[in-house]
Amino acid sequence: MNQQDRSIMVTLTMVISVLVLIAIAIFLISKLVSTLTIHTDDDSRRISSIDERIKPVYRVAVAATSAEATAAPATPAAPAAAAETKPAAPAAPAAPAAKPTGSIVPASVDLAHGKQLYSTVCVACHSTGAAGAPKITDKAAWAPRIAQGFNVLTEHAIKGIRGMPPKGGAVTLPDAEIISAVGYMVSEAQ
Repeated sequence: MNQQDRSIMVTLTMVISVLVLIAIAIFLISKLVSTLTIHTDDDSRRISSIDERIKPVYRVAVAATSAEATAAPATPAAPAAAAETKPAAPAAPAAPAAKPTGSIVPASVDLAHGKQLYSTVCVACHSTGAAGAPKITDKAAWAPRIAQGFNVLTEHAIKGIRGMPPKGGAVTLPDAEIISAVGYMVSEAQ
């Protein structure tokens, strides 16, 4: 090897050595920076904010549980009053069923259960008119819908229509429960 080749090799070796040292320095600095900027409590805040954004919009209460919850406070305070209340509770659902005269709601629809479902799921939109939902008290808005017939109304409630998602967003509910909620709303709107 001559002198010129040797000097090229030495220069090339030095350049490669400097580049390797720079790469190692960049790697070490990036490790240091990432260790300093990532905190575990920030991570928990990030996870909680994600959980907040993806949580369900509403929850569906089981009818038996909500009825027991309303009856439970009366039991310890006045046992005699609770005993009187429990027999009266089955008589109360008969009142909403008798309300509509000439109603399109079939007699087999459980309006009392529909009212409970309405108050847990449907009330979010049908009490405020959100997303174009007819308010339960707005008879004028319900009239053209009721004119379409009960089967069309229940089909729209089950499959969804315009701004309303299928089953009002409670897709795990059986169709029979949705039908009872529709029956309650129609009976209130007539």
